[in-house]
Amino acid sequence: MDIFEQLKREHGLILDVMDAFDAYAQGLLAGSEDQHGLSPFIVFVSDYMDGLHHAAEEKILFRAMNEHGFAAEVGPISVMLREHDSGRSFTETLAAMEAANASWTGVSRARAAHAIAALSGLLRAHIAQEERMLYPLACQALPEHALRAINAEGERLVREQGPLRLELERLGLELCGRFTPKAASVA
Repeated sequence: MDIFEQLKREHGLILDVMDAFDAYAQGLLAGSEDQHGLSPFIVFVSDYMDGLHHAAEEKILFRAMNEHGFAAEVGPISVMLREHDSGRSFTETLAAMEAANASWTGVSRARAAHAIAALSGLLRAHIAQEERMLYPLACQALPEHALRAINAEGERLVREQGPLRLELERLGLELCGRFTPKAASVA
């Protein structure tokens, strides 16, 4: 398994879910959605994007890059880690808003829509940076034995994640089916 192809495939699902999340945010602003629709997005972002995807990048790819001369405190790995942390902060903000049991006001809906847009924008830029700059850099700079090792580690991780990965991918596809931008514009 090529870890870069796996990460890019995951990016594709994440971007599709961000399209659905953006559509959900538009529904919040229009009043056709409420805070209860937020929970499955939080699960997907926390468990799939962060728990599976970012964990693979941080524990496998970034570690290998660090072991081969890329500093974690400065440069591309540092930027990616800061962006992962920023995404976690947006997700925590949304989770706290969803956990508040009070009905949302127009201001609450606007705050949530703003946080969703910020998270979505961050992830789109982040993914573009990884695919255009970080992954090609790693492919060029890492020695062949390191690339083989991260591919093997990525394959092992995907196998270990098995049922959880499939469940979260199904959730992502369900969200895409329910909140497509086209469907949101018709609502």
